[in-house]
Amino acid sequence: MAFARQGAIGADAKATAAMAGMVHGGGLPDGFLEKPKVKAAMMAYKATSSAYELPGAKQVGGPLLDSLSAKYTRHSEGNMDMYKEDCGLACMSDGATVNRTPLVNVLAVVMSSVMQ
Repeated sequence: MAFARQGAIGADAKATAAMAGMVHGGGLPDGFLEKPKVKAAMMAYKATSSAYELPGAKQVGGPLLDSLSAKYTRHSEGNMDMYKEDCGLACMSDGATVNRTPLVNVLAVVMSSVMQ
């Protein structure tokens, strides 16, 4: 029993070292592993079988990205409808800073029938 426990502690230490290596080697922020989505992914991973394989780059950048994009679009459209009725106008945008220049893309603007 003590040997099995020691093995588990060794596996825990190995996993911790691997996570720290992933964060530092991947250039991720120190708090990356504390993000709710990362914690949720780790919990889901713990429940997988030993035959589970992580998705590859083609899967992540292909069908999984398409699925998440469609889900995000549905969610955003629902929010746009809600806000346009509450405020009369809703705007969806994203932004970035490139070479110290702020950029904003306006992706959608909708007006409620009250303002039209």
